[in-house]
Amino acid sequence: MVKGGEAVGTGAKDTFEGVKEGSEVVAHYTVTGTDKTAVEVDKVGKGGYKVVEGTVTKVGEGGKTITVKAADGTEQTFEVAGHGTKVAAVDTAKGTEKGAKVTVYYTESAGKKVVHFFEKL
Repeated sequence: MVKGGEAVGTGAKDTFEGVKEGSEVVAHYTVTGTDKTAVEVDKVGKGGYKVVEGTVTKVGEGGKTITVKAADGTEQTFEVAGHGTKVAAVDTAKGTEKGAKVTVYYTESAGKKVVHFFEKL
């Protein structure tokens, strides 16, 4: 349930553009006490996310892309969606984090693989 969607600023309204009751979404949120606050909402569609595990081999400038080498040796390059995900990608590229093992959650659209979020293993 989304509370107060009508009273939020333009940026937050853009977050929910195209999302309606019954839409499949993933909500990234923070927790303060017992309150959960959505900071980003991704509409994923009926197919949901696809998943790949591997090792980060490259992060593009500004975190716009991330390349992951899977266990079978193939490398896949993903475009990165959302500000929070780009920040996480840049953090992964810093210092000893390059080469980190990750699980990537992505969708495919117009022939492009778009990572919505990933987690370090």
